[in-house]
Amino acid sequence: MSGNAFEQVLGAMARAGLVQLGDEVFEMNDKQIAYCTARLTPAGYSVNEKTPASFVMRETAPPPEKRKRKKKSSASEAQKRFPKPVTAARPKASAAGSVTGIQARLEAELRAWRLVEARRLGLPAFRIFNDRTLRAVAANRPATTQELLAITGMGLRSVKRYGRDIFRVLRENAGVGTGKGCLLPQSGFGVQLR
Repeated sequence: MSGNAFEQVLGAMARAGLVQLGDEVFEMNDKQIAYCTARLTPAGYSVNEKTPASFVMRETAPPPEKRKRKKKSSASEAQKRFPKPVTAARPKASAAGSVTGIQARLEAELRAWRLVEARRLGLPAFRIFNDRTLRAVAANRPATTQELLAITGMGLRSVKRYGRDIFRVLRENAGVGTGKGCLLPQSGFGVQLR
């Protein structure tokens, strides 16, 4: 099993409440090295051959098969057979009406942090995480790694790389997000099961 596949399984298990992630530190050559542990929860211990666990993996859908295109008929012929219905334009939802002041401030601060991080890494900002994920983080204000993992678009790898900074932005700008839980190191150390 590849490291990425293992991280996906571990993340799915954490979201399902089967394991609990935690921080540990050890010293080696006068350096403190942080790593993450995964411990079975009572729900995880109850899983056996008779009662298997059920959890959803993210991004595991097979790629769609390519279809052969049919020859297009002339535009006038298609318009005669299938005229377009006349519909009224849907009104756009007011983004400002559904966003609280704290949430708007968090979104702005998370966007600023994401831009700085993207420039530092030489990536487009959406590669850190997309706007929908950013809005969900600002709206939910996660305080633990498990809460952060529960947000669509946040996987174990994103939490490893950016979790500490996300919790710092939340803490500094809204007094929320304790940063407790499994704050995985940015150095890329693997996850260790106990």
